[in-house]
Amino acid sequence: MSTATPDPDKSLKPGEVNPDLIPHDWPLTPLQGKKAYIPGWTKNPFTLAEIKKELKSGKATGVGLLCGQFCNEYGLIFVDIDGKKQYQLSKNLVVVL
Repeated sequence: MSTATPDPDKSLKPGEVNPDLIPHDWPLTPLQGKKAYIPGWTKNPFTLAEIKKELKSGKATGVGLLCGQFCNEYGLIFVDIDGKKQYQLSKNLVVVL
């Protein structure tokens, strides 16, 4: 499991993809837009190296992170933030576990 602290100076613009910011051990799937296109993607996560190949070839335009059984060890919480207003509101979001 990756434990590196994210660098706040490496933030991305909406729609921008930088696979170098993704931990190497996360379970991923390539996306076209917001949709997975690989048959069986829910059961067969891609490695970061495989994702980079898909992006470089132009097949993929984005990256999805698999949840559930593949992500349990990371203790991640997923929040879908759509739109500029929601993004600004999310900056004030604090989660206490």
